[in-house]
Amino acid sequence: HMLQGARRETLEAGSWLFGRLLGDIRFDLCVVVLLRRVVASFWEDGGRSNCADVPGEEPIREAVMAQYGSAENFAASEVLPLGQEAEGVSIAIAARQLGVRMVIRQLDGSHGPPPAYIYPSEEYVSPLGLTVCLLFRPGHYELLYAAGAPRLSDPETLAAKCSFCHEAAYLPTHALLTCFHRLCSSCSDAACTRQGHL
Repeated sequence: HMLQGARRETLEAGSWLFGRLLGDIRFDLCVVVLLRRVVASFWEDGGRSNCADVPGEEPIREAVMAQYGSAENFAASEVLPLGQEAEGVSIAIAARQLGVRMVIRQLDGSHGPPPAYIYPSEEYVSPLGLTVCLLFRPGHYELLYAAGAPRLSDPETLAAKCSFCHEAAYLPTHALLTCFHRLCSSCSDAACTRQGHL
C-alpha cells in the first residue's frame, strides 16, 4: 500500500514537472541550464576522478583531451553554451552524471531494427536502477516508454501565454495548432467567428 502511494506521488510530481516544462519557458530554460551545469561539473578536475571508477570512461577523457586540449575547453565550447546540441561525449557524461543508463535507438532509414547506443557504456549499471530510452530521429529526440512503465500524462491545460494576444492564460493542451501555437479561449473564439464570416 505504501509503495502504491509513493508511485502515485511520483506520477503526480512527474505530471506537474511535465506541465511546467511544456508551459513555462523560463522554467524549461532553468532545467536546461541546470543539466548543462551538472554535465560540466564532471570536468571540474579534468574528468580524472570521475573516469577512474567507471569502465569505458577513460577513453572519453582521452578523446576530449586530444580534441580540445583540456576538459575546461570542452565544457566551455560543447556543454555550457545554450543552443549547442548534445552529442557523443556529452550524452555519455549526462547519463553518467544523472546516474542513469541511457539507451538511444536511432531511426535513420536503414534496413533492419534501429541500432541501439548505450551510454555511458555497455557495462554501466545505474546505481539508481534507472534506464532512459530515447528515439533519435535526425535533429530530434523523443522519450520511449518500456511496456508497462508508468507514463507522464499531458496535463489538460498549460499555464502559458497565448500565441496571439500574449496574455497569460490556461491553454488547452489538446488545441496545439499545426504551427505549434496555442490560443486562449478569447482569441480562439474570435478566430472561429472571423472564419465563419469569410
